[in-house]
Amino acid sequence: MRLLLLLIFVVISGVLPAQTLIEGYAPLTYRGQLVHLDVLDTPQDILTIADYMILPPVLVDSTGYFRIEPATLPTHRSFYRLRYRMRQAPPVSMNFAQRHYLTVLLGAGDTLRVDGLKVTGGTAATRSINNTEQYTDRYTDVSAYSTDLNRKDELDLHHRQTYLRDLLASDTVDAYVKLYAFGRLEAPAIRLQEATAAREAVKTTELSSSYHDAVAAQYGTLAYDRLQVRTHWLATALTVSVFLCGYLMWRLWRRPISPTRRPEALEQAAELSQKEREVYELIRSGASNKEIAAQLFISVSTVKTHVNSIYRKLGVSRRVELISTPV
Repeated sequence: MRLLLLLIFVVISGVLPAQTLIEGYAPLTYRGQLVHLDVLDTPQDILTIADYMILPPVLVDSTGYFRIEPATLPTHRSFYRLRYRMRQAPPVSMNFAQRHYLTVLLGAGDTLRVDGLKVTGGTAATRSINNTEQYTDRYTDVSAYSTDLNRKDELDLHHRQTYLRDLLASDTVDAYVKLYAFGRLEAPAIRLQEATAAREAVKTTELSSSYHDAVAAQYGTLAYDRLQVRTHWLATALTVSVFLCGYLMWRLWRRPISPTRRPEALEQAAELSQKEREVYELIRSGASNKEIAAQLFISVSTVKTHVNSIYRKLGVSRRVELISTPV
């Protein structure tokens, strides 16, 4: 009979999901208040709490002690938020000025013990997440509730985002810690490299399909935006190239025909007299009017007369054009 009862107990134990124990002491402010366990099925920040994600609250006694047992959770590990709440506050209330919650990783059969906002007993991943949470407390993100950021606030936000990005980029950080860091990076601050790191990390976890889908959707959105930006710049470059080519073609079309290509200049060259041809050849050799007059035994004024006649017949107006015009 005892053997039969033992066999029945073993069978029932294997069928029924293991119970999760959550206990600890709430911060002094929340003694006699409530504690919630929120389900985090997407890697988003604290603003995404919905009614369906909130499990029934548990009363914190006057000493600050609370115990959530038995808690039947899914067998696969998931992110939860252990959140302290004042009785008079709405169920989804959050205090943005000061953290009053812990982000934890739980699965069926796990045990979690806390002391205020510190994890004292739990999985290694949960303790690492809690250490990260405490580290980022020094860089309070006030951007969620204030649009008037002073210099210190901006620096704090920058340091906080840099720290979270470093966690995502590290090869030694636990995958769950990376996904926690990804969830704490607000959407405007998430870049494609962070989404890529989160997508690779989530593949090695037991998180639900909704979590996987949320990470994939975030990655897809950022990849599409990157493609759109590149397409925009490519279209802009092509448009500028087309206009530039059109402008160059217009300038070439509007460019006057060079004297060397004027057909009438070749016809008029045959009308040059013998003396004008001699003057023309001396000009092309670089001789000045005085030098031409000395070599041809004529006056400078006569040379100028021949030069003007040559200009008129060849259709040029300057000595440079005359030199470049073959006859």
